[in-house]
Amino acid sequence: MATGLLLAGCGASGSTPPPVESASQSGEVAANEASDCSLGPPAQGQLREFTERDNDGVVGSIYNETGSTLAIGQFRKGKAPCLLGPGQRIAFALRSYTPIYVIPAGDRGGTLVTLDDPIIDYPRVFLNGYGDSMYCDPTLTSPDLGEGESWDSDTRMSGKLQIQRLDDDEDVARQWSGSSGHVDDWARMDVRIYRAGEGC
Repeated sequence: MATGLLLAGCGASGSTPPPVESASQSGEVAANEASDCSLGPPAQGQLREFTERDNDGVVGSIYNETGSTLAIGQFRKGKAPCLLGPGQRIAFALRSYTPIYVIPAGDRGGTLVTLDDPIIDYPRVFLNGYGDSMYCDPTLTSPDLGEGESWDSDTRMSGKLQIQRLDDDEDVARQWSGSSGHVDDWARMDVRIYRAGEGC
């Protein structure tokens, strides 16, 4: 298992996700506007994002192992996040390269998680810190993940997480997504968050 290393400061390069838009005008995630997450499966709300034309995506669960409530939402949606309590897990079904932010409720900094299941090649994970409505460089990139493999990352900026790729299973993909056919070969990954990032 590889461990992500903190290499640089905050920034905004073209290869990393855009600034978060799921924040209040003050820059804080609007946790007071949030409601409890619908845990699923199937995935619901902002954590169910794909169309019938999306042949590549990822299904799985995000586990809150932090001991405190997390606000979770999708970048660029401009919607209030949902709240995931300690010890809870939430199902997701997302088209490839859909960034999800995870922030301690009421805080200004956290983690951006982007899961990628490319047309060709193995799935990978990209991590960034988040702070004051901006993402933070560097982008930490996992190695290619085969079925049954996992990747641990522990940095101040992007937090302490473990991502495990599970065995592909078309029945589980259909259950988690609430769809069928085009999701049958989607990658399955679980994301365990032990500490959210502190951001920039």
